[in-house]
Amino acid sequence: MRKVAAIAVTEFVNTVRSRGFLLALMLTPVFIGISAVVQLVIKERVDVNDRRFAVHDPTGKLYAAVLKAAAERDAAPRFIPEAAPAGEPSMVAAGLSKRVKEGTLFAFVMVDHGLIEGRQGAGFAYHAQTQTYLDLPLWLKGVFDDAVVAERVKGERIDAKAFARATKKAPLRR
Repeated sequence: MRKVAAIAVTEFVNTVRSRGFLLALMLTPVFIGISAVVQLVIKERVDVNDRRFAVHDPTGKLYAAVLKAAAERDAAPRFIPEAAPAGEPSMVAAGLSKRVKEGTLFAFVMVDHGLIEGRQGAGFAYHAQTQTYLDLPLWLKGVFDDAVVAERVKGERIDAKAFARATKKAPLRR
């Protein structure tokens, strides 16, 4: 047992005395400090570049709502929608995906057939090079939700004003 302890102590002392260990011991606080400074600097930077995106809307009813909401949006960055070309969805998606990779579009949205009718599994797909930017997809979800509800209310011949009052969300005050 004494021999094992002697070997362990010798190995520990040799490791602690090594240049690599001492260098790592001294540089760790430096790297932590640098990362804190970098985070503070990056936090102050705000990306206000316009976000140009395309909407493939086979229903023909939702793009107008997106266009109107984008025009009314008073915040930076601006969201600039454009209508995607008509055609077979996979071919349209391939062309739009190429434009996203080239940088001429920030993102594109593919609306499924049957979204307004409430078909099982129908929704919209958001495609972008940067999946961590959430402002545009969350804004689009709100616009699409409102537009789909409005179209469904119209289709069911429900009084739109009464429906709006009944489904009005409670505001959050801070």
